[in-house]
Amino acid sequence: MDKTESLEAFYKRKFDWVMLVIRDSSWNISEIAYALGLKEVTHFNNFFKKYVPLSPSKFRKQ
Repeated sequence: MDKTESLEAFYKRKFDWVMLVIRDSSWNISEIAYALGLKEVTHFNNFFKKYVPLSPSKFRKQ
């Protein structure tokens, strides 16, 4: 596994955790972003949209 593959695997594990929290918790989006280590919700939105073509808020409302 090269550096790029291991970084993608790391991001995928983070995203799997995000999906669980969005579906199963009452945390707001900024709390999830902060728990992920991001200080800006816009960075979290960009991370989320890399995997899902919706914003985290719109995804949660589905």
